[in-house]
Amino acid sequence: MYQSIPWKLRGMNFLKLWVILNFITCQNMDLNLLNNFLFHPRTAFGQLTEKDKLIEVEPGVQVGIRIHIVDPVYPLILFFHGNGEIAPEYDDIAAVYNQRKINFIIADYRGYGFSTGAPDVQNTLTDAHVVLDTVLSELKMRGVSGPLILMGRSLGSVSVLELSGRYPKDFDGLIIESGISTEEPLFRLIGTTAEQAGFNKEMGFQNAEKMKKYAGPLLVIHAEEDHIVPFSQGEALVELSPSKQKKLLPVPAANHNNILGVSPQKYFEEVSEFIQLIK
Repeated sequence: MYQSIPWKLRGMNFLKLWVILNFITCQNMDLNLLNNFLFHPRTAFGQLTEKDKLIEVEPGVQVGIRIHIVDPVYPLILFFHGNGEIAPEYDDIAAVYNQRKINFIIADYRGYGFSTGAPDVQNTLTDAHVVLDTVLSELKMRGVSGPLILMGRSLGSVSVLELSGRYPKDFDGLIIESGISTEEPLFRLIGTTAEQAGFNKEMGFQNAEKMKKYAGPLLVIHAEEDHIVPFSQGEALVELSPSKQKKLLPVPAANHNNILGVSPQKYFEEVSEFIQLIK
């Protein structure tokens, strides 16, 4: 479940250690070693279920998705989670979406859940395309006809913004929760600046540049008291997009890790309303 994940594993390590990764990489240290600090993969307990599907992202490496489809005419969210989470922990959240007549598919990263391999910055981006391709094929096979919404939380915002260039051909709308627009605030977490670290935007995920090119429906959800990714980052994502249908949902009294716990009803209502507008 969303609330059961330890605080230190939910966003803090991804964002802070990602800065450290890039900072030290500038000092010519081993990137593979540093990726061990960036990601926090965990194996899922139990066995694969009928809802699980393993996707071959490269020979011998599989990434898992968990499929919660209850009606082929319902809209569907393809969700990319944070760096300390795994897909089976979202079963209860998937049930809420299903009750709201929304299908839900959640993707893991390499090494997470039932997936194999080891995650790193580059394969997190490339695997997102393979996952989307597979989901599109799966939806066609199942006759799922509702709109497809991409949604990413924290680390997952990197995946969905990587895919944002595939609008409108392959999906119909984009939701970002607690996402980053630039890396500068992350450097401040370790008491430095991007300039002092010798960092330039080409070294990063370039989320801002990708958002500038996304003109589709957009909902950005961000905690006003986010202690990891400042609220201004969510504001920037909305401002950067040329979309004519975009909205920023501030969540008062919430931080990076407890948005759903602070305002669950508002959260699900806003997501449902956004999707209804796309329909």
